[in-house]
Amino acid sequence: LWDVWSGLFLRDIFCEFLGTVLFLFIDEPLPTLDSSLACSPDPLHVSLAFGVSLTLASVCLGEVHLNPVVTLALVAGLRVSPWRAVLLVGSQLLGALSACALLLGIMPTALKSNLGVNEVRCVGFYRFLLICL
Repeated sequence: LWDVWSGLFLRDIFCEFLGTVLFLFIDEPLPTLDSSLACSPDPLHVSLAFGVSLTLASVCLGEVHLNPVVTLALVAGLRVSPWRAVLLVGSQLLGALSACALLLGIMPTALKSNLGVNEVRCVGFYRFLLICL
């Protein structure tokens, strides 16, 4: 617990926060763009954007987890101490809230209604799910 407030650890906390903000700020609005817009993304562009932003965050910020589940898995594998994990997960959650606040501030009003909604707009897909269940 004594190394929690060291300079290196505070840098790691800030990198987790900044990496999560950048990752979500780049990737979150892509799937929610309206299909009537000229810049409507297809699945290939969305997946490329996710991959590029994840690579960018990992290369530029160093060893970042960007996901609380990854951090908890490292705690379960005894790679990260529990106290360190609590602070890392807290910084990741604050980064996610900050990215969402930034997106809500800059998104046009027309796109705010379906921001964060992930749905498939195909009736046949729902029939397929019903058959599978």
